[in-house]
Amino acid sequence: MRIQIFRLLAVLCLQLPLTFALETATTKAADPDPLVTAESDYILKDFHFVDGESLPELKLHYRTIGQPASNPSTGQVKNAVLLIHGTTGTGKEFLAKGFRDAMFEPGQPLDAAKYYLILPDAIGLGGSSKPSDGLFPAMATKIWSQPRNDWSPRVSESNICG
Repeated sequence: MRIQIFRLLAVLCLQLPLTFALETATTKAADPDPLVTAESDYILKDFHFVDGESLPELKLHYRTIGQPASNPSTGQVKNAVLLIHGTTGTGKEFLAKGFRDAMFEPGQPLDAAKYYLILPDAIGLGGSSKPSDGLFPAMATKIWSQPRNDWSPRVSESNICG
């Protein structure tokens, strides 16, 4: 299971930054926070969970900080960092003063002037798809139930990146 999680993070870090960079180029920030450069939704059509069940559409809401820098020969974004909340949550939680001052200010580890930071909302929270969007009960059982009485993830890298 640990390997699946690392693979998911690796794929997300390699695949999604380019997609978000292309999408945010035309999206203005909806968040009043001046640090946020864009806020938008990424829609995944015909989304399949690990157990084979599916949703016709899954929305991943995200915010970005900074600007993408692309490798001129490949077009790949080379400065993207995907920040995923460790206990699930929303990307907005990374904008709390204590965290942002220690991480995103000039000279800090994730200096917003150097990196293109992507802060997604977890599935089921914030602006991402959730049961209260009218997907209940179908989505609730897919995300939160453990019918096999195990802790295997309901989402894998193939769910997000095809």
